[in-house]
Amino acid sequence: MPSRRFAAGVVSAALFVVALVLWIYPSSTDFANSNTHWNGMSDASREFHIRPLTDVGGVPSESRGTVVLVIHSRLPQPGHLQAIRRFVEGGGVLILLDNFGSGNDVLTVLGSAIRFSGRLLADPLFNLKSSRLPRILDFAPSPLTVGVEELVFNHATVLTGTNTTQAAATSSAVSYLALNPTGQREEGAPRGPFPVLALEPHKEGYVVAVSDSSILINSMLVQADNRRLFRNAVGLAGANARIFLDDVLLPQGPLDATKRALADTRRLLRGPAAAFALAVAALVLPSVLLSKSSREITQ
Repeated sequence: MPSRRFAAGVVSAALFVVALVLWIYPSSTDFANSNTHWNGMSDASREFHIRPLTDVGGVPSESRGTVVLVIHSRLPQPGHLQAIRRFVEGGGVLILLDNFGSGNDVLTVLGSAIRFSGRLLADPLFNLKSSRLPRILDFAPSPLTVGVEELVFNHATVLTGTNTTQAAATSSAVSYLALNPTGQREEGAPRGPFPVLALEPHKEGYVVAVSDSSILINSMLVQADNRRLFRNAVGLAGANARIFLDDVLLPQGPLDATKRALADTRRLLRGPAAAFALAVAALVLPSVLLSKSSREITQ
């Protein structure tokens, strides 16, 4: 019997260590808040205290004073889109970052006319070492652009359907939309300026549309005034706003799936049902052990 107990203890300890390592080990997936590499969001998550939303329908019910950051990479379920709509209509701030056009699902359910073009923005003159890293230098008066003099985008697109009151930043007059993924200019390519940043009030809340999904990754947050832009956008929700990253719509690797399962387990164990079960176990287990010991002594 002692050997079985010892083996069970060893197995339990091993499982705990494995779970701890998987929880701590950083992800390498794009935009993951635990990814400390160039393509992760660990810096922004730590600085702005961004918390993950890991389950469909987990959008906060309390909209005011809350920001939800959506980097649209996966097909959303209709119920999730409706939860986002209710969040914004109730007074929340939605920051939508996209460069391939998939974020248009969210804009459609909100009834917005703004769209992500999905075409690659390139600038041969105003850029950071590459035409596919355009510098944004033209800004309109807006709560988003206070103190912002320059942004640097990374393989961005442009916005369509904006009006003059919504567009907060535009690309330069020499920018163009590339018709191929290399970013090279071809004859007939549309020329700028193009809207790349917009602020749209929506009932009680706000939608911030940014035509670059990469502006908050570790390698881009430090560029120009990218950090200031995000701080301004978060400020729309007021001081000490709660900020959440919608993990449901992000890419998901095996390690990320494991981390989310561990996070769900942790939340479950911290819930009232788990607390009640632990309390019952704490009361019943000593009696069971004492009864078992008494029987063993009697025998």
